Parts: sequence; structure tokens; C-alpha cells
Amino acid sequence: MASTLSAFLERYRRAFAGENVRALAELVHVPCLVMGPQVHAITSTEMLLESLQRQLERHQQAGVADARFRLLGHRRIEARYMTVDVGWEMRNAAGDVVWEFALMYTLTAPERGWKIVAVAPLEPGLTVSNPTGAHEIPASLLGRGT
Repeated sequence: MASTLSAFLERYRRAFAGENVRALAELVHVPCLVMGPQVHAITSTEMLLESLQRQLERHQQAGVADARFRLLGHRRIEARYMTVDVGWEMRNAAGDVVWEFALMYTLTAPERGWKIVAVAPLEPGLTVSNPTGAHEIPASLLGRGT
């Protein structure tokens, strides 16, 4: 099972590194939930493509050139569903870590291969330190403003 998950995550990593929105979209189920301080429901392929493109643009602005992942754990929910905990390191062109975080993905295998149906941070600090601004927590909730 871990080798299948690693292969899925490697395809996901390569698609992000190659800035291939279509390849990324093939690895995400529609509908999909993106959870953080707010929950975003991706309900159409068009919404998914736009969301992935914005995330790639934020990666570019933060200087992300590559990513590395560690499979932290996984749990089978039932035959077609599982949760997967993944640690990510986002690196710049020099190989320096831009930021690190961990996510929990819920995956499904609807026809063939895994697809992401939900993603959520494993660490509350992810949104505070994420330089891309994705899922940003308002300063007022952090006690850093009004």
C-alpha cells in the first residue's frame, strides 16, 4: 500500500514541479473539500483548474522550485477510501527549504488510481507560516490586529 501511495504522491509532486495544472487536476476528485480556517468546496472542473493555477502562482511568488514529501502514515477508512498524512518541504532553486508543513489527504479510488477528495492541515501553524498565503488566517484571529 505504501508504495502505491508513494507513487501517487510522486505523480502529484512532479505535476506541481512541472506546473502542469491538467496533470494535477487528474489527481483530484470533483467535488473536493479544502479545509483550513475556512472550508472551500471545489464543485466543478473549472473551479479546480482555477484554484490549482492560483496555487501554482503563489508557489512561483514564494520562490518554490521543487518539493519533497514524506509519507507519515495512512489509514484505510473502507475499501475505496483512506486518509494519508504527508509532510512536505517546499524548496527554492538553490535547494533551500522555503517552508515545511504537513497535510492530511482523504483519497478515493473511484475507477482507477487514487484521487484527492479532501485536504486539511495537520498543523495549526501551517496557515500562519505559509508564505503563499493559501488559507491565510486573518490577523484579528491571531491576536495581531483588529
